[in-house]
Parts: sequence; structure tokens; C-alpha cells
Amino acid sequence: PEKSSRKYPVMVYIHGESFEWNSGNPYDGSVLAAYGKVIVVTLNFRLGILGFLKTGTEELSTSNFGLVDQIAALVWVKDNIAAFGGDPDAITLFGHGTGAVCASLLTISPMVVQQKDTEERLFHRAILMGGTALADWALAGNPSGVTYQVSRELNCQVQDDFAGCLRRKRLDEIMAASVRSRPYETRFGPIVDSLVVPNDPKKLMTQYKDIFQRFELMYGVTELESIHLLGPVALTHGMPEKERDEELRKYVRSRCEMKPELCLMHTLEEYTGSLNDHEYKSYTGHEPSKALLARDALLDILSDARSVAPIVQMAKYHAALNLQSYFYVFTHKTHSRDYIVSFIRRFIGLLTTNI
Repeated sequence: PEKSSRKYPVMVYIHGESFEWNSGNPYDGSVLAAYGKVIVVTLNFRLGILGFLKTGTEELSTSNFGLVDQIAALVWVKDNIAAFGGDPDAITLFGHGTGAVCASLLTISPMVVQQKDTEERLFHRAILMGGTALADWALAGNPSGVTYQVSRELNCQVQDDFAGCLRRKRLDEIMAASVRSRPYETRFGPIVDSLVVPNDPKKLMTQYKDIFQRFELMYGVTELESIHLLGPVALTHGMPEKERDEELRKYVRSRCEMKPELCLMHTLEEYTGSLNDHEYKSYTGHEPSKALLARDALLDILSDARSVAPIVQMAKYHAALNLQSYFYVFTHKTHSRDYIVSFIRRFIGLLTTNI
């Protein structure tokens, strides 16, 4: 048959879940490609120590190798996708969770703009699902501390060709290195460097906004972004208020340097007094219990703090620069018995939706 001259839009997916594990391989783009009449590309990139270890203690030490891999993949797609029927001038980058963070960082990175004085760039729009560069988990929490831990584990001196020493280690030795972090702190992840992420993401969106304003964006959240943070027992049956407060105390201590207990008190006042018994029953069809109310408050607080608020903040910055700026909230509740965490289906109807 005669070869079609039609060029199809291209969608490049950056996988999420973690900066330390996962792969682009499990994500089958065939359904999206068929229904959307697009070409779907998934990619792999370095993760964990290999992808995001800071290779020195200086403020702008080399890192972000995982992001560099993504940029290299985008360069290849830009140069070669036409041979597969794709349109190199209609590339959309999309990702979920940590993948959305990576996509968000690339919308403010000078490395994706091929010429500063033109509109030429490696992709043209982005879809950010449940993640943004402004989230408190988007960047590594203590990259220099992690570097010192790795140096001790692998007996590589930071001040003496640290990167060279790592290259001489076997992969299994590197992967076996034990690295600790505080609760709610990102161990391995992107950092501000001199190349890929040259400044604080907020500044790159508001002060040095020339790159950020070039991209059309869609971004959004589910009704309960923090659902993966609790175990099946707490999700199904709730939790004691003491357990809720202790979990929140861990989070608040990681974010409020001054008077964390006062911060915790005000947060609980805001989230635990907003729904009376009648309203709860109208939402869920069940009488409220302290255990379920405690669970719902924790889920709402963590969802708002870690996902919703930073995405809304980014939305305000972007909408002021580019009219092609769209926000969504995904409310569909799955009924599939095949879902890997099938317990979610059993309790999802119990959850209070306050977002």
C-alpha cells in the first residue's frame, strides 16, 4: 500500500512511582495510540544512585543524570520521529507523579530550548499528572548528606575523584549501598545544578520565565493523591487519632522548622472541624467513626500539602504567562477487580472528598 503522508502528533511518556525504581517498559501505549491517533513513546532513564546522586559536595556539583537521559531521548525523538510517521513539531511530554515532576522541570530547563531567540524546542506542550517541580518532594531533600553516606558505604572519598571511584565499583556494590533519609524526604531526586535546573524552580517560573511561558500545559490531580501513603488496614478501617497525629507530626517536622507543634495544631483545626456528621453521611452513605474521620483528615492534609497546593500554585504562575493552561480533577472511582491493590475498591466509597 502507498505510504501515508500524514504526520501524527507524538506523546512521550515519563514513568513515575519513584526516582529510585520503575521502568517505561510496562506502559503499553497501543490503546492511546489507536484511540487518539497519536504516536506514543515511552523511555527509560537512570534512577537512584545512578541517576540522581550528587557527585560532589559543592553547591553546583554535577547531578541530574536521569534528567539528562530524558533530554537525550527527546533529542532522538525530535530528530527521528518523522521516520515513524510522527510530527516533530507536535510533541507532547506527559508524566505521572515523579514523572510529572521531571516533565515539569524540563519545562523550565534551558537544555530543552535549542536556540534562545526562537521558538524551537524539544517538545511543545506537557501534561503533568499529580506532580510539579514546586512539590515539596520534587527535589532531593539532602543531596550532600546522601553523597557522604554513599561515599562511606562504597569507600570512595568525596574529595578525591569521587565519580571515578564510583565508576570502578561493580554495579551490585553500588546498588547495595544503604542510604537513610528522614520521613517524607526525597533521598534521590533532581537537584538545582548549573546546567539542567539552573535555579530554584519557583524562580524559573516567575522571574526567569522566558522558557516556562513557551509551553502549553495541562495539569491536575485525583481526588486523593496521598492514597498510596497508607497501608490497606488503615485505608479500609481507619486509624486512631493518636496514630494520625503521629504521622502528621512526622510530616510537619520535615516541613516546619519553626514551631512544628503549632503548625500541626492549626492544620488539624482546619481539617477536622469542617464536616459534621450529617454531611459525612451524605458524602459516604455511612455513619462517621473517629477512625474513619482520622484517616480522611490525614489523606486530605497530605493530598493538599504534597500535591494539590503546589500544582495550584504552578497553575497560577503559568496561567499568567500562557492562555493555553488547563487544570483538571480526576474523580472516576475504579470498579476493576484486577487492580493490583484491590483493597482500594472496597474502601474508596468511604472516603470523604473535600478537595
